[in-house]
Amino acid sequence: MSKDEFAELGKDWRCVLLGLKSALYDSNTGLFAYPYHFDRLQRLVEYRPTLGLLYLEVSDFDRIEWLCGWQAMDEILKCLAGDLTALQGTAYPASGLLAPAGVHGGGFLVFLPENFVGSEPSLPDLEPMAGGLSRKVHSAACHRIPEDLSAEVEVNAG
Repeated sequence: MSKDEFAELGKDWRCVLLGLKSALYDSNTGLFAYPYHFDRLQRLVEYRPTLGLLYLEVSDFDRIEWLCGWQAMDEILKCLAGDLTALQGTAYPASGLLAPAGVHGGGFLVFLPENFVGSEPSLPDLEPMAGGLSRKVHSAACHRIPEDLSAEVEVNAG
């Protein structure tokens, strides 16, 4: 293989890599989607068989995006991601892994290998975390968008 052919092959691989990254990385939220974290999640489950999962989503995502426009919806999602990241260690354990449910989607996943005291997470641990996260990020998101749009935004968690 000549040097030029090798350089061309390198360009092709970079294009493939960039394409794969764009399928897993949400540039708006600055987070990688959960499939990117499969190896880490597997290691977490190998360490401890119980893995808690919280799911937060903007309710009726498509309707709100239609009403507000994609720019406002992107801003809401960016705020939610920032707030969820900032709440790590206080509203959910620092060992938690935050990821969007999908690139350019309206949901977020928080994988929890442990509760606040370091033991396996249970439903009684997860329910108050989900409710608290929902209230905190909803309040924060509504303060960052126009008041007339905030009535349309609802964050569900479970």
